Amino acid sequence: MNKKRFYFAIPEANVLEVVRAASFTEAKQLVAKDWLPYWNKIQWLNHPLTSSPATSFTSTATAADGSQL
Repeated sequence: MNKKRFYFAIPEANVLEVVRAASFTEAKQLVAKDWLPYWNKIQWLNHPLTSSPATSFTSTATAADGSQL
């Protein structure tokens, strides 16, 4: 099976790492083995849902009350 590189960072610990895995789920499992204490601080740098380049600088996010952020 073809493995992809998944990059992640933990800024508070000065960590920038890569893990090779067949899927994002597998990558998270592999990373959790060594970095579980920092799990809430991990930033996935090429997350499958956010890895495509942005086409606009305009935010389309909305707050809980429905107002645009």
